[in-house]
Amino acid sequence: MKDTSNASNSSPENQTMFFNQALQFINHINKILIKTKSQNSLMREVIDQISNNNNFHSAWIILTNSLGTEKRFIKSSNGGKPNAIKRFDKKDFPACAKRAIQNNKILVRNKLEENCSLCEISENCLSRHAFIIPISSSNTTFGCLSLTIPEKNINNKELINLFNELGEVIGFTIHKLELASRAKKQQKENIKKLKQFELVMNATNDGLYDWNLKTNEIYYSPGWKKMLGYQSDELPDDLSAWEQLIHEDDKSKSWDMAKELIDKKRDRFEIEFKMKHKDGRWINILSRAQATFDKSGNAQRIIGTHVDITERKKFESNQIRLIHDQQVILDNAPAVIIFKDTNNNIIRVTESVAKLSGIPKKEIEGRHSSEVYPEMADQYWEDDLEVIRTGKSKIGIIETLPSSDGKKIWLRTDKIPYRDENNIIKGIIVFSIDITDLKNAEHKLIEKNKELTKSKLKAEESDQLKTAFIQNLSHEIRTPMNSIIGFSEMLENPLLLDDKRKLFRSIIIKSSNQLLSIVNDILTISSIDTNSEENCFENVCINKLIDDLLTISRPNKSKKVEFKCVKSLDNKESIIVTDLTKITQIITNLLNNAIKFTHKGLIELGYSLKNNQLEFYVKDTGIGIGKLHQKKIFERFRQANISTSQQYGGTGLGLAISKGFAELLGGKIWVHSTIDKGSTFHFSIPYQKAEVKPNKTLDINISSKLNTILVAEDEPFNYLLIEEFLVNQGFTLIHAKNGEEAIRICKTNMEIDLILMDIKMPKLDGYSAAKQIKQFRPNLPIIAQSAYVLSHERDKYSDLAFDDFITKPIDVTELKQKLINSVS
Repeated sequence: MKDTSNASNSSPENQTMFFNQALQFINHINKILIKTKSQNSLMREVIDQISNNNNFHSAWIILTNSLGTEKRFIKSSNGGKPNAIKRFDKKDFPACAKRAIQNNKILVRNKLEENCSLCEISENCLSRHAFIIPISSSNTTFGCLSLTIPEKNINNKELINLFNELGEVIGFTIHKLELASRAKKQQKENIKKLKQFELVMNATNDGLYDWNLKTNEIYYSPGWKKMLGYQSDELPDDLSAWEQLIHEDDKSKSWDMAKELIDKKRDRFEIEFKMKHKDGRWINILSRAQATFDKSGNAQRIIGTHVDITERKKFESNQIRLIHDQQVILDNAPAVIIFKDTNNNIIRVTESVAKLSGIPKKEIEGRHSSEVYPEMADQYWEDDLEVIRTGKSKIGIIETLPSSDGKKIWLRTDKIPYRDENNIIKGIIVFSIDITDLKNAEHKLIEKNKELTKSKLKAEESDQLKTAFIQNLSHEIRTPMNSIIGFSEMLENPLLLDDKRKLFRSIIIKSSNQLLSIVNDILTISSIDTNSEENCFENVCINKLIDDLLTISRPNKSKKVEFKCVKSLDNKESIIVTDLTKITQIITNLLNNAIKFTHKGLIELGYSLKNNQLEFYVKDTGIGIGKLHQKKIFERFRQANISTSQQYGGTGLGLAISKGFAELLGGKIWVHSTIDKGSTFHFSIPYQKAEVKPNKTLDINISSKLNTILVAEDEPFNYLLIEEFLVNQGFTLIHAKNGEEAIRICKTNMEIDLILMDIKMPKLDGYSAAKQIKQFRPNLPIIAQSAYVLSHERDKYSDLAFDDFITKPIDVTELKQKLINSVS
């Protein structure tokens, strides 16, 4: 191609003019680059500026990606707009660009080359004279810029250096953009759409400045200005801003250090100084910077950061002053305070360190840390080194230390650098507070949470058990109810044979007792759960009780089971003071279970006296209980497994009641069992021998003290039942249907010898009626009868209004004994 430049323009004056124009052009590009936000816009801006400058004929930029596999470029002819960005493979890479990038220096092209015709962008090369300028920064080459210029300027060294700087500036900008891009990815959770490096600095409260030593222009980031209390437009991007705000005492020292950096007398600029905030106060600044140099070793620019360390300096100053000015603290402070040098030697400590470690203070100071606490020295030293290396404090470190008594002590530790008067780090100061109690409380809280979780699971399991229990209870209640209702209706049949009528009555009685047993179990377990169950002690002959229970509790004939009884005391010695109801129910429950789950073999009931305790046992050769279930079966609503209740029936309350009763009597209950071999249930109660008194018998014919009985009962069927019990015994019965009527009859009929008083009646209840009757007839015996009062509440009513108590449904034998007791 032909060079269209005018030869007369090759004079030195014109070359100087061209150089100055190129310098202004590059400075203009530098300003644009500062505001560039992406590599694509960077390429367009540069090409746009070149295309609008008549000193250059054409230009193109080629950039490589980080992997070097895909290339992209933008091109423009003189005076034209930049073309769109294109991409092409490595094999199509221009040879001139390849050499410039590999050598990382400007390639001066004086003529077209053989393969230029094959180059995709050769159409933009209007002249054979061009600079191929590598775009690089920090030893990384990002691509190259091709710029065609007049032939007369092609060998101008100053111009080459100038465009070499342009390549470095573009490279620095690309590098900055890549750093900003990486920072955006790393900070994407906290900093959205971060598009430039200075925003990162602003987000971290650090200030950035970029000082071009050639042009003396300086850029201050918004974070730099914000640190001093200014908005971006309130401070000029000029060195005068820094000079006016820095403390006068620090200015010359800062200039001297900057000059040493420029002269390569130091590798790094790092200094602390004071600057004036907009509100008038002085703040402490930590300034760090580095210089960039061209290939000739000339400083090009200084780029650095400002960090506000006012609070940190205040903290460190306060801590150091505390140690320096108040020596008494070291001798009496409860906190652990340790001074260490940069070699991990312990210089000074407080007395609390000696108490904590059990080593005298004089034997700690002056020794290496590994000699004082060898197991933890290396671990502690890692944090110490970081504080010494960075000069930054570490706050809130959690450490452990063995105490003099061998226990683990938890410490919350702060470590700060210790500096001398020249601000050189001489070591660290360690401040520790004992947080052992806090950690122990935290551990207890964790354990408590575990317990709560277990309780929650147990409660959920309990709900499931209760649901299953209710379903099972419904079945258990409906079964006897079905028999009672069904066979009661059949008894109405006048044609029913006497044998069947007798059988049906027997079934109804048996079903009624079964239903009553279920209701009693529910009331009893409720009483145990609410801690309202109490003992009613009386004389009980254990031998007679066992004989009676073995007589009543017999398996059906279809089972081939042998009964055996073992008594270790004679009849007199076996009479003890205990609760007859509770011990009867315990043995009955155990016998019933043995009978239920034993199909053949042996059932043995016995007891022995051990250490003033009567230890009972019920042994069987039944189905047995697995080890996993042997503790659970004593819990409410529990049976060995679900199939047990389905196959054998029952509410699952018997063993829970037995356990509760055994413990109320001062004993305990336990089991030994093997699957398919049988079980042995044990329970114990205290052995308290009783004083034996002769029993009295009822002799109606000779009793002159008991003739007329008032029965206060609102339910006619219940009165009818009592009448059937007593009318044939020679008693005269009077019926009162409520409490008020009972009071009126007692006032008008003085022949009444005894009252059977129902507690729950209309108009006036039996308890209130009995209290009023006792006021005008205090010696009249009153026996309470009720289905609503639990057995342990008898003493309560007896003490206040009643002489005795009988529970519904009424047992005729028990009723007769109550009458005997009333006249004795």
